[in-house]
Amino acid sequence: RLLSGAMAELGMRGARRVFLDVDAENRAAVALYERAGFARVGLREGYYRQPDGSRRDALMLAWVFGEGCGCEDE
Repeated sequence: RLLSGAMAELGMRGARRVFLDVDAENRAAVALYERAGFARVGLREGYYRQPDGSRRDALMLAWVFGEGCGCEDE
């Protein structure tokens, strides 16, 4: 509900696109965003630094208002 409410508010305020990054290994979060209509549009390698100094990749996701997602070509 929080995500759908935020997306509705953004749409009412005139947003056309929403972009976000999510830890590529956080399968639950990736699934949540994809169910909401976000599409994978890129990868940021080594984006998140872990406490032990290692790095993890971030998936770049996007959602286009009025189109679902369909933003792979933008």
